[in-house]
Amino acid sequence: MAGLRTCLGLAAALVALPAPALAREQVDVCGPLGQLIAAARERPAFASVQRRLAAGETLLPGFGEDSSRCAVTPGREASCRDSFGRVSFIGWPDLDTCRGVVAVGEQPPLVPDPLNPRRDWTRTYRAGNLRIEHGMTCTSCRGPAPSHFRIFVEQPRRRSR
Repeated sequence: MAGLRTCLGLAAALVALPAPALAREQVDVCGPLGQLIAAARERPAFASVQRRLAAGETLLPGFGEDSSRCAVTPGREASCRDSFGRVSFIGWPDLDTCRGVVAVGEQPPLVPDPLNPRRDWTRTYRAGNLRIEHGMTCTSCRGPAPSHFRIFVEQPRRRSR
């Protein structure tokens, strides 16, 4: 009986704790993503993003707080990386809820897999001729796993005769 009371007391204490970080409010990713999509249509593409990074501005929630972890290849792509793994994407909605963005292929869940919580995953989207990717790479699975965000202009495929 004492064991049952202990378990019930522990359950009550856990319920009283604040909600875990995974239950955070959704953050606005669509607004900043829309700015990146508009920047991809500039000539040269991503020129304004390059200026924003030079000024130390944040590009996306979870990415770009340290502008040295973001890079721009003028006319081609903008990308950021960090060392926080899945935590970088907590609160992000599926990007296909953003205007003009469509999911590509199968999307793995953002909820950690209890059997393999550190596996690689990438979500891929399209917005016109742009490809948008975000995910996590677990190269050694020791220590923090790097996460990434990338938006780039896909070159049209050449038709073979």
